Amino acid sequence: MRKLFLAILLVLGCNSICAQHWFGVVLDADLAWQLDKINITTAKLGGGGSIGLVYQFQKNHFTIETGVSGSFFHNRVGVQDSLLSFPMIDTKGQAFIYNGYLKDRVDISNNLSLSVPLMIGMEYDYFYALVGAKLNLHLLSKTNQQALLSTTGDYDIYYDPLVNMPNHGFHDFAQEQTKGSMNYQMLDVRLAVEVGTLLTTFKHSSKYRIGLFAEYGVLNSRSRTQNGTLLTPDLSEYMHVSMDHIYSTPYQTSSPVNNLTCGIRFAALFSIYSRKSYICRCIRDY
Repeated sequence: MRKLFLAILLVLGCNSICAQHWFGVVLDADLAWQLDKINITTAKLGGGGSIGLVYQFQKNHFTIETGVSGSFFHNRVGVQDSLLSFPMIDTKGQAFIYNGYLKDRVDISNNLSLSVPLMIGMEYDYFYALVGAKLNLHLLSKTNQQALLSTTGDYDIYYDPLVNMPNHGFHDFAQEQTKGSMNYQMLDVRLAVEVGTLLTTFKHSSKYRIGLFAEYGVLNSRSRTQNGTLLTPDLSEYMHVSMDHIYSTPYQTSSPVNNLTCGIRFAALFSIYSRKSYICRCIRDY
C-alpha cells in the first residue's frame, strides 16, 4: 500500500514537471446581438471588445485555460413602429387624447462586464481548438433610446386631430432621445468555442494565437427592474417624451434575453520555462 501511494505521488509529480505553464494576454474584437422573443423587437448588430489575462496548463497536446478579462459591449435592439395614446388634460383644463407615433426606434445599451473562462482544448502543430464556458459578471449599463416621433392631439371639440402645431407640442417626425441606465441580471453563463492558428517560437518560450470564437449566454440577462415605460409624454416642454429601454419595461416580461457574440481573438502566451529543459525519466527510473 505504501509503494502504491508513493507511485501515485510520483506520477502526479512527474506530470506536473513535464507539463508547461503559460501566462499571457488576450485581446478580442466582437460582433454582438441580444436575442429575445418579444413580438415588437428586432435583433440588431452591435459590437464590442475585451482585454484580459490568461493562464494555460499544457500537457502534450492537451490544454486547460482560465483567466480574467474585462469587456465592453454596445448592444442595439430595434423596436417596431408603434402608436401609443394617452388621455390627458392640457394647460387650459381641456381633455384630449395624446397620440405618439414612434418610427425607427433603436434601444441602445453600453455595457461593462467581467468574465472568467474555463476552457479545455488541444494544440497540434499550427492548429488549436478550445471549448468550455465563461462566467460573465455584469457591472454597469448605460442606455440611450432613439426614435423619430410624430405627435397629434384628438379633441372632442374639433372634428380633425391637431397636427403640425409645434407651439402646442404637436409635430411631424422629429428626433427624440432619452438617456438612462439599466440593471441587467448580474450573472450570465456563456458556452464558448474557439478555433484558430498557432505559432510557437523556436525555443518554445512563447506562442501566439489568432482565431475565431463564438459565445452564447444560456441565462436570461433581462433587467431585474421592469418598471419603465415605452413612452411617457411630457407636457412641460412642448410634449417631449421620455423612453425607457424595452428590457426595463413590463412589456412581455416572460420573454428571456440571451447574449450572442462572435469575433476574432488574439493571444500572446509566455512559458515560465522551456519544454526542452525537462526530460521525464521519473517513471522509468522509479
